[in-house]
Amino acid sequence: YTAESLEEVGAHVLAHELGHADSYPLSIGLQSTILGLSIVTSLKNKSMKPFGYGLLAYGTCRLFVDEIIAETLQNSNYGVR
Repeated sequence: YTAESLEEVGAHVLAHELGHADSYPLSIGLQSTILGLSIVTSLKNKSMKPFGYGLLAYGTCRLFVDEIIAETLQNSNYGVR
């Protein structure tokens, strides 16, 4: 996007951060599920490999999925594009 003023940039940043706040329960639930399943699988298999994959999935979720959700909520809830 191209912002025409500092106020417009501020609106984008605020709406994005509000998107993070709105998606907090969804993000925490998804991340907890990923880590929980990886721990349970590691204990069942007596191997650390599933836990390592779970940490990788957790990091990917934190970096990419959270940002996509925040951008989507920014656009849909606050009308900032």
